[in-house]
Amino acid sequence: MIEIDEVVEKLRGFGLTPYEAKAFVTLVHLSEASAREISDYAKIPRTKVYDVLKRLAEKGFIEVQPGNPTLFRALEPLEVAGKLQHEMVYRIKEFMTLVEKIQVERRKRIQHVWVSRGKFAVESRVREIINEAENELLLFIIDDLKIDIPEPKMTKILLFEKVAVPSGYFRIIDKEKLRSSEEFFRRFTELLKGNSFGGMEVKPIFLGISDCKKSVLALKEGNEFVAVTITIPLVVLLQKAMFEALWNNFTYA
Repeated sequence: MIEIDEVVEKLRGFGLTPYEAKAFVTLVHLSEASAREISDYAKIPRTKVYDVLKRLAEKGFIEVQPGNPTLFRALEPLEVAGKLQHEMVYRIKEFMTLVEKIQVERRKRIQHVWVSRGKFAVESRVREIINEAENELLLFIIDDLKIDIPEPKMTKILLFEKVAVPSGYFRIIDKEKLRSSEEFFRRFTELLKGNSFGGMEVKPIFLGISDCKKSVLALKEGNEFVAVTITIPLVVLLQKAMFEALWNNFTYA
């Protein structure tokens, strides 16, 4: 009965009620049976078994053979699986169509700054800005981040620490130059190492700038990943200016 219980649980994931799942599994096991036999075997109340079997027939899981008594037979599991797969693909297509409509509506609204939380969401934002770049991609990797970095000529990679990157066009920050520079850059170096704000440890781990139009700043707030996406031209321009200043003046020769 353990295997049957497992199948019942799986079927519930496809929208079947517990009684519907039990009735279908029972019919797969018995080949065909009357409503009374299904009720006894699957422990479904007699007052409910006919409604359960009717719904299963409407959903295309079983066939009904009129007679005295009326018999019920499960369709071949492979046939049912194919039907479920077809319905799932259809629902996914419907979902994607609706999401695309929502995205179109969203693009009509101006939203210059938004925050994403969670490792998956942050990694998605990072991949997005990397894939969107057409003319120039600036990447400042402050801490180890598992991302796929392209190797086009338009990409500059600035590293705060020595980490392996699949590109020949990168430079590493010279921290000694930063420490011995003016106060602004010394303070900036300290911020890159992480600071406490309101009792929360905040550490930047990545900055990406795409075509000087959009940026993504990834952080860790305690153990949580956060990404701030910005499309304010002035802010992105200032971020690029900082990147270029570090690239040109504070890297190893």
